[in-house]
Amino acid sequence: MRPEVPLKVLAGELGRERGRLRALATGDGGDTDISAVFSWSYQALPADAGALFRLLGVHPGPDLGVAAAASLAGLAEADAAGLLAELARASLLARDATERFRCHDLLRAYATQLSADEDGEEERTRALHRTLDHYLHTAYSAALLLSPGREPPALPRPRAGVTLHRPQDVEQAMAWFTREHANLLAAVRRAAGHGFDEHAWRLAEACGDFFDRQGHWHDWLAALRIALAASEKLGDRGAQARTRRDLGLACTRLSRYAEAETHFAAAIETFHDLGDPVGEARAHIHLSYVREEEEQLLDALASVERASRLFLRAGHGTGQATALDTMANYRLRLGDDREALSLAEQALGQFQSLEDPYGEASAWDNAGRAHHGLGRPGTAVTCFRKALCLCRQVHDRYGEAYILHHLGDSLLVLGDGSGAGEAWSQALDIMRELGHRDTEELRAKVASLG
Repeated sequence: MRPEVPLKVLAGELGRERGRLRALATGDGGDTDISAVFSWSYQALPADAGALFRLLGVHPGPDLGVAAAASLAGLAEADAAGLLAELARASLLARDATERFRCHDLLRAYATQLSADEDGEEERTRALHRTLDHYLHTAYSAALLLSPGREPPALPRPRAGVTLHRPQDVEQAMAWFTREHANLLAAVRRAAGHGFDEHAWRLAEACGDFFDRQGHWHDWLAALRIALAASEKLGDRGAQARTRRDLGLACTRLSRYAEAETHFAAAIETFHDLGDPVGEARAHIHLSYVREEEEQLLDALASVERASRLFLRAGHGTGQATALDTMANYRLRLGDDREALSLAEQALGQFQSLEDPYGEASAWDNAGRAHHGLGRPGTAVTCFRKALCLCRQVHDRYGEAYILHHLGDSLLVLGDGSGAGEAWSQALDIMRELGHRDTEELRAKVASLG
């Protein structure tokens, strides 16, 4: 229909949602014109189903659940579920077995075009605001389950018409983050692009533990860079410091140590200026990870000792336990197994009293490494198995790989070569899955057992 248009130009139009339908238009208004074909299904819809279909162009991600759809339209969940079913019957949405609904990208472009033509900008903005509120409040509810020691944030109240989904335990929280992974990334981008800067940086922060534990470090880094720009637009120094601290950790995971140090230095300075000892202490803890990777173990230990004093001054129990546990790790790296065991056992007791399984897993791992170094491989194996159980409970894939590595070492000393090989192989599989650089030693150990 358009022989004069180079394929490169057509491809560019197809790559932009707003230009996609125009690029496919034949101009005859008949059954070869994609918009005309879509209009036949749309015009047959009841008015309320048509209104929800139009708003699908406002939703930031590729699919959505009933609670998100209810928030998008400002409806009760039962009403939204009925309208989604109506759209699925009209083949304007695809429904899967988990009651999630996906809109084909061409239909989504058509919905966006309809909404721009028929809905006012104010209504579209309200719908986006409700949707972002839904994702923000649910994300923090889930994040607090993943990290019980985290302080609940002072979030703005959700707008009227927002449906909140509240996971009840770690399993539900992790399942929600997994389902909404792509939507949350899209929500950060959409929030920043439409002036919802507080939603942008807070959403990136709320997703941090999920991204870190599952090894989604590139996604985390991308979201945090958007979040930093949003916090700078707001002029919110506290938000900037928290985002830079998280950026430093994401960069550390990706071996971008120079960039990580820059972010940590800025975060520490800002937290100090704002009189936030807990924020400053956490940044020192994270900075110590860079020092560890650079084999500057005494500097790493000094950073954690500084953090410990700040946590103690603030009376922050989870922070004090984390500092003890991190110091145990560096004492192990320095060959002081007895001191490391004492520190790990102190941390373990505190984490247990705080009911923090994530911290408890790390403390059991450090205690196991100390027992291994002290010539007690049987006790070490017991510690590692407890750590592994807790690590899987909180879905920490990164930590699971390291514990499996340590478990294999102790099993080999006990003469269980088969068990050691199985543990190392599982650790290697996880490291490969995460795209982690630290696989050479594991590969060599697995190969040594044939």
